[in-house]
Amino acid sequence: MEPTQGCIGRTVCLVALILAGAATPATAVIVCDSQAGFAGIQGQNNWHYGRFSTQGTPTTYAELEYFYSDDQRWQPSGETTSPFILAADAHPGWSGTYINHSAVRQYTLQPGQGGLLRLSGLVEHTQTGGGDGTVSRLYVNNVRVFEQRSLLTPYPYSFLITANDGDLIRMEVGMITNPSYDSTKFTMTAETAVGRRVVADSRAEFCGIQNSSPGGWQYGNYTTGNAFTSMNWSWSDSAWHGPETYQSLSAGGGHPGASYGNAVRRWTSDIDGILYLDGLLADTQTGGGNGVIGRIYRNGAELWSHTITGDGGPASAFNLTIPDAVTGDIFDFEINPNGDYGWDGTTFFAIFTVPEPASATALAALTVTACLARRRVRRSTSGHRP
Repeated sequence: MEPTQGCIGRTVCLVALILAGAATPATAVIVCDSQAGFAGIQGQNNWHYGRFSTQGTPTTYAELEYFYSDDQRWQPSGETTSPFILAADAHPGWSGTYINHSAVRQYTLQPGQGGLLRLSGLVEHTQTGGGDGTVSRLYVNNVRVFEQRSLLTPYPYSFLITANDGDLIRMEVGMITNPSYDSTKFTMTAETAVGRRVVADSRAEFCGIQNSSPGGWQYGNYTTGNAFTSMNWSWSDSAWHGPETYQSLSAGGGHPGASYGNAVRRWTSDIDGILYLDGLLADTQTGGGNGVIGRIYRNGAELWSHTITGDGGPASAFNLTIPDAVTGDIFDFEINPNGDYGWDGTTFFAIFTVPEPASATALAALTVTACLARRRVRRSTSGHRP
């Protein structure tokens, strides 16, 4: 019966090789790169180049009409100054018809490009000689997910988001108060985040109903004795509001209030085992204030905190590993003023993920083991009849 054993052995080995190949860990794939994908034709490489006539307001977007080939830059038709966009740099409008208009490039995710993505790059105001710096912003479907001010200082960034096919990612460079000397490097690469499965996303699952599925997020604030009290939903601005002035929660973050002015979103875990927690804290309301404080709690114990000082200080990404999560764990994300509660609009979002199932890898390993065992049997029975 040796031929039969050999046939089975070859079949098992072939299956093992196929499964082993299928179980090879996936590698990250670059979805888009603002610098490498730069082109002199609107829509090439799925990038477009334009401006916001009111900075910080994506609904005022209009495309730039002219590509100046000598300098390889986009600019408005009839304007030789600004706003303009180069491969890595941009400058908001500083004179003429388009003064104070921000410079914007945008990318639309193509079929198959949605999912868990890591956005990373650099913000750096680079033009000496005057001015007061710039503010750079990232949006996903017009929801602000990142903001960073810079004055001759580089700020690298990297954080996770979830996005869908067809979502629009926008990069904006705007002025602060002085629109001159505002050339700024602002790059962005989006690549797939492998080996993770999303179980909760505060931004994507934001909802006007408390404890709504999916996600089961709750929105409120701590009152006397740290009691969690639910906020009230407002259809007028699609946000949750507490009893204090400015106290609110929106899809991407929120704003603290005065006394008991914290703004808190809550997620209750349905996961047992390893849980990863990634997100971003940024002070996104320029013009005043002295910063914000972001805190993360697990069952009332502080896991992480960060203070952003001043007006638009450096954003802070976080990535935490909870090795022993259990169903029923309560995670709170709290925004607090750093003293003065004015000008404290804040980006603060979180994504919970778990490791991708390893069943394919385990099956491949078992099959390879069977293959080797079959070969040993064949060698030991060679030349003998069963």
